[in-house]
Amino acid sequence: MSIYLPLFFLAIGIVTNIYSFYTGGIFFHTDIARDFLLFDDIVTNHHLALIGPRSGGISGVFHGPAWLYLNIPAFVLGGGNPWVVGTFWLLLVLISMYVVWQVGYLLFGKVTALWAVSLYSLYAITYTRNLFNPFGAVLLFGPFFYFIYKYLQTSRGVLLCIALFLLGMIIQFQIAFGAPILILTLLIVLRHILRSKKYMHIFFFFILLIPLSTYIVFEIRHSFLQTHSVLNYIRAPHDGQLIPWYTFPLDRTKNILESLQLFPYWWANFITVLASYLLLRNKKITRGKNIFLLFSYFFVGYWLITLFYKGTIWQYYFWPFFPVLIVVVVELLRYVPKFQRILFYSILGIGTCFIQFRLLQGAKMQTDASSWIFQEKVAQSLFKDAPNEFGYYVFTPDLFGYSPRYAIMYENKLFPNKRAFAFEKKRITYLVIAPPPSDRLFLDGVWWKNNQVKINKKPTKVFTYKNGFRVEKYVLTQKEQSQNSDPNLIQSLIFR
Repeated sequence: MSIYLPLFFLAIGIVTNIYSFYTGGIFFHTDIARDFLLFDDIVTNHHLALIGPRSGGISGVFHGPAWLYLNIPAFVLGGGNPWVVGTFWLLLVLISMYVVWQVGYLLFGKVTALWAVSLYSLYAITYTRNLFNPFGAVLLFGPFFYFIYKYLQTSRGVLLCIALFLLGMIIQFQIAFGAPILILTLLIVLRHILRSKKYMHIFFFFILLIPLSTYIVFEIRHSFLQTHSVLNYIRAPHDGQLIPWYTFPLDRTKNILESLQLFPYWWANFITVLASYLLLRNKKITRGKNIFLLFSYFFVGYWLITLFYKGTIWQYYFWPFFPVLIVVVVELLRYVPKFQRILFYSILGIGTCFIQFRLLQGAKMQTDASSWIFQEKVAQSLFKDAPNEFGYYVFTPDLFGYSPRYAIMYENKLFPNKRAFAFEKKRITYLVIAPPPSDRLFLDGVWWKNNQVKINKKPTKVFTYKNGFRVEKYVLTQKEQSQNSDPNLIQSLIFR
């Protein structure tokens, strides 16, 4: 098979990744802005972080701090500039491409590796500038899978140690993925130990104490907070966050199809799976059978374990499967006739290009309130208008306000002659107000301004933006400044 087509797709993927980043920058929605505030807290206040972002599934459970520390060198190098950190993300994605190539090459050879990395590079186009903690697990699952496979094949203890260390780091980055994989790894390794009679290998699981040490220290220092949160979740009745029983099977089936990720849409994945089954049903796999079985074990086992969790399974929970999934699918297609194989690869490549370019076209980074370019523009306009000393408040529909808060805090470093006081009234006070969601127009900041900030007058000046964002400028009297705002306004990362 000619190598020119996969090389062509790979070139498109790499060039478009680089071009789209430097023309649009990074997304700066709540989760990413929260991470930047955490970076700054660690660097500025010299806080030792034992936990990272909160887990969205179970209240009181957190990811590890590995993602924070992975990004901090780039954060320090760039003085907190998101463009510099974003460039580091671009480097991470390029490294992940190499990892896909290497895993594919070691498992199946260069042809499979080349097609796998070319398709992976196309999928990476739209998430390069949107990275957060689960990407660390995406980066590491391929090497983990390779080392655990080689251990089961050779029984070499050093391979098990490497695999378990990588698994511990995967849990650091994405606990919702790593914890089920740990259970499955424990079961299959114990079975292997019993069959091979290498009983000493059970002690290699202590290697997990190294990557999971931050969890252990945090639990000891905070009276086993996360342990109690998990136990309470298991024992206590749940509220309306659970998926209704009558939609649960359909919702979870949709999750499984999405986890195949051959296309960004679940219905396209269903068609692809069906077509693959029809192509392969009469073919006998002659090589790599144990690799397919091992991946199936982890994939099916993950979904069986998560049946006990009745909440929403978000796409970034199972995102780490993606690199190995591409390698496996590309190798499976080697068992169909050459013409059909090239046709299917071409449909995957061209279809993915079309969808990704449509998504890039729809991401209007200059005006999207979730982009750094826009948030930086708002903060710059505020500082150019502001006097040497001013106060400001931030309102976003999610109440956190992380994105504008970091942008203002960063811009303050570029205007050393000016001093901004967060959530504090000064003679000149600005209210930075994000637009409400289309289905909740009442979250327009009016009630917040009147009842929580306690400013009940017309602004002196208003900066308005096409996307509905606005900045209101107020000149307050001494009496208005002395009227305290609601002390319950979210001003910290306590709800991270």
